[in-house]
Amino acid sequence: MREHAIAGAVNYEHKITIGESKEEKKDGYTFTVKVGTYVESKEREFGVRNIGYKYGNVAIYQHPEILSAPIDSIFIPENINHDSGFAIDEDTKKADVYIATNQMMAGYALAVFPIGKFKGQHDEMNHERIRMSMGVRAEKNVQQLNSNRINGDTVIVNNDELRILPSVNIAFNLTDRMLIRTAYGKTVNRPEFREIAPLYFFDFINNSINAGNDSLKTATIDNLDLRWEFYPRNGENITIGAFYKRFVNPIEMYFVAGIGGSGVRSFTWANAVEATSYGVEIEIRKKLDSVDVPVIRNLSVVANAAYIFSEITLTDQQIVGQDTKRPMMGQSPWIANLGLYYQNDSIGFQFNVMYNIIGPRVVVAGILDVPEIYEMPRHQVDLSIVKTLGKRKNIDLRLNVIDLLNQENLLLQDKSGDGQLDRIADNRMASFKRGTYATIGITMRLLEPKQK
Repeated sequence: MREHAIAGAVNYEHKITIGESKEEKKDGYTFTVKVGTYVESKEREFGVRNIGYKYGNVAIYQHPEILSAPIDSIFIPENINHDSGFAIDEDTKKADVYIATNQMMAGYALAVFPIGKFKGQHDEMNHERIRMSMGVRAEKNVQQLNSNRINGDTVIVNNDELRILPSVNIAFNLTDRMLIRTAYGKTVNRPEFREIAPLYFFDFINNSINAGNDSLKTATIDNLDLRWEFYPRNGENITIGAFYKRFVNPIEMYFVAGIGGSGVRSFTWANAVEATSYGVEIEIRKKLDSVDVPVIRNLSVVANAAYIFSEITLTDQQIVGQDTKRPMMGQSPWIANLGLYYQNDSIGFQFNVMYNIIGPRVVVAGILDVPEIYEMPRHQVDLSIVKTLGKRKNIDLRLNVIDLLNQENLLLQDKSGDGQLDRIADNRMASFKRGTYATIGITMRLLEPKQK
């Protein structure tokens, strides 16, 4: 693959204060206006050479014992020849190559303005009663791809789209430490080059054949959020929120019937009609410095969790053999994260441990007589340790450990069709461990930052 990409952005921000008076010690209203533009150009050439073994000569049929020989002897040098063995040959087709470009031009305008003021209960300062942000982003995107199908037919993709993406965010301050926030934004999800390219490529990790779909459409998402936020003091917060998302033309990965064999599966991408995702979430960040224990008072805890409902609407062709109601691909029904952070500046030591788990989620959508593939929950723990050294405390020694438990990644199919996922009874599509990943590094600051 050869890819060339260039991007650039220009942003401008201007603030205007109205009604401020130093003589009367009166605070004014500060309005902020932001405008900007973004351009991106991407060009890619991608090609696969299909190289493999073939019969060296029709005489191979006179030696059937070669075909039934053990793996460790079937490919010995004596059997690699053009006479009575196997020969290495190439079967690259026009469909194994594609040329693609993506041109993006975008611009945005955003206005941030306050409405009303009130005096804080804890700091005796004037605070904004309402803070509103309103903006719009326009995107002109042209995605093009040239390739061929297996049968030699030419494939030309030309997705020329203009998208208008509005957004609004309103924060209503109940007190100087408590607020209610609501927000709306429209976003898009464009298919990747490999998702629209018609070529077949082999995924050696998942033992599957993947193929693109040149008919893929861009998905659009309407996002709506409502949150209550409370900040007891600096570095602490409690947030409870609800959200709703509506997807039009969501992109999912599906089984392809009739391709593959001997344990090899085939997947492609397709658009569903629409989908919805909604739920509730909570986050808590708490310092433990009020506990009069040396170790504990340097700790802080962060916890967040979400409970999510999702449902997808399929096309008539997709419904055949499938459950008419199922979760979206990639959407877990629940998520939980927990972090414990220790920081002691007097000895220059930091220690962080993070825990994560997600509920079972669809990773490949099913078809007739082939149920969905689910990724099962697994516990993941990450560690980070930082020790500051040197008289000037300008040296940091850091250790990071990712996935300390190294639990099994398990992909299951509901073989019985009872709607329950059983790690023992149901079909295990894949099972593997990624391994624990650790890095160690050292950072030295040669110059101290200047104090203003």
